Amino acid sequence: MVRIFCSIIIISATLLAQDSDKDPRKSVCKILFDDNATGSGFFVDRDLVITCAHGVRETNATIVWKRNHVRGDLIALDTYKDRAMLRLREEVDVIPLKIRTEALPKIARLSAIGYAGEFEVQLHNNELFGRVNKGFSGGPIVDDNGNVVGVLAGMTGNKLYNLFDHGQLKHWFNDYKDNDIIKNIRDFR
Repeated sequence: MVRIFCSIIIISATLLAQDSDKDPRKSVCKILFDDNATGSGFFVDRDLVITCAHGVRETNATIVWKRNHVRGDLIALDTYKDRAMLRLREEVDVIPLKIRTEALPKIARLSAIGYAGEFEVQLHNNELFGRVNKGFSGGPIVDDNGNVVGVLAGMTGNKLYNLFDHGQLKHWFNDYKDNDIIKNIRDFR
């Protein structure tokens, strides 16, 4: 199990466009499980949220977005790649994030976004470096256009996990977005 270690750093200036419609921070939510575990997630549709699998404890959760609390049910869980998808029981008025399918350059400045803030991270030869705080697990890693390039799953030292190969997250999303609700999470552990 990957654990995220807390570090206190100053949040960097955002790399993202300040156009309010394109600000990916507005599509990030907090996920609460009944056992008080929390994490981050992000909207990929008005009723779909992607997060990390290691934070999923049950087959449903409460999604907190703009002071609204909406219940969501687990529809996809991939413990190998540490990703999960929840379907909300009602749609919300959110602009979903787009998932990038093009390859990233070998060196890039990206942002890791959690429900509590944002940090600049660096991509160097397919490794992601930076520091984030507890609760960022499941949040998106975005390029300078606000497109999702991965899901933050954890960190060791200053190396962050989990940057997906370009296009892989989009294929997974398309394969599972129409799934039925998962009834028994133990089938996936």
